[in-house]
Amino acid sequence: MQHYAGLDIHKKNCQAIICTEKGNIIKKGKIPTDPEKIQEFFQEFKELTIAIEACNHWEHIFEILESKGHHVVLAHPLKTRIIAEARVKTDKVDAKILMHLLRTGFLPTSYIPCKEIRDLRNLVRRRIFLGRYTARLKNKI
Repeated sequence: MQHYAGLDIHKKNCQAIICTEKGNIIKKGKIPTDPEKIQEFFQEFKELTIAIEACNHWEHIFEILESKGHHVVLAHPLKTRIIAEARVKTDKVDAKILMHLLRTGFLPTSYIPCKEIRDLRNLVRRRIFLGRYTARLKNKI
């Protein structure tokens, strides 16, 4: 039986929800953004399909979940917002919407490059940041 999960990620905590193919909720909760706690929350499930939204911390969570054999899908944040406009916007609601969009096949996804490309992109981002920071300091002087 296939299980689906939605994970709304923040800096210190994540809101997670897991359901069956039919949409019956099996498990939900708020977990710290800590590798051990994330693995502990998902450990009883094998080969989950998990939807996470692209944010600043997605790569770290992605690598943890993928290393445990789960299939992780990266939701496109702008397109997901258009589809799932809600009057009540909470972390629980966001996780549930991600899970249901994934389960029904309506989740707009983003491309996830391989680890080497992600590392190169981060290196380039860091270099650009340092170049701009250097220019800012020179202008102040």
